Amino acid sequence: MGKYGLIGDPILHSKSPALFSAAYGLQLSADGRYAGIAGKDPTYELIEADTCKKALEKFRCGNFNGINVTSPFKEEVMKYVDVADRISSVLGSANILIKRDDGIYSFNSDYFGVKDTVSSPAVRGLGMENMAAGRPALVVGAGGAGKAAALALCDSGFETVIANRSSSHAAPFAEKIGASYMSLEDMGKNLSRFGLIIYALSFVIPQLENVRLNGKVLFEANYAHPHFRLSGASYISGKYWLLNQAVPAYKLFTGVDPDRDAMKRAIGL
Repeated sequence: MGKYGLIGDPILHSKSPALFSAAYGLQLSADGRYAGIAGKDPTYELIEADTCKKALEKFRCGNFNGINVTSPFKEEVMKYVDVADRISSVLGSANILIKRDDGIYSFNSDYFGVKDTVSSPAVRGLGMENMAAGRPALVVGAGGAGKAAALALCDSGFETVIANRSSSHAAPFAEKIGASYMSLEDMGKNLSRFGLIIYALSFVIPQLENVRLNGKVLFEANYAHPHFRLSGASYISGKYWLLNQAVPAYKLFTGVDPDRDAMKRAIGL
């Protein structure tokens, strides 16, 4: 069924191998690779390299069918792509590359990590039942995760605002996708506008430090070290993002639906 892997730096902490093994019932071998029956089941391994160029060379020459891409290579990999899907093209970044006869194809399932979470029945009890499309939603951060979240919200019909420290990249991107840009200072003064907040930074900004967010839904991208569990908001764990970006990724890899329940158990959902 193929050979798959993960590139990025560092990657030893990644949950991707565990999710892949859960999705397809693979076992962790003694050398740290996930492998099934040779020639029948897919394999998944970490492709260690300190530069994107070296990692892509291993992908091309290593008989891989597809790879996941994590930081800091998501944008740089686009230089090596022959065919980009609509989402990775708009975002200028990819977290999935697939090798086909006519070249390397790129996809970005971080988009679905947000889009499928905010529309999922699984989070209705977490406050999303009151967050109808058309209402104002705030994305904090304009890195790769923030851009993917903003595009997903725009496509889901939310009035989307991107708040970021710098306007140089955030404002043009917001205009490109039909969202709006707001400085962090203005965001702090206008929090009451937003029912849904997606936090896509790895640190807490002063504008949200010790701020109570009662009555709001906060969806935090950082699943490993969350900052806002006690913020007063209805809280959606980044583990939902992790799961919902992984499901379409593995379906793209193999053409089959993964074992979603096993994947949820693997990450504690």
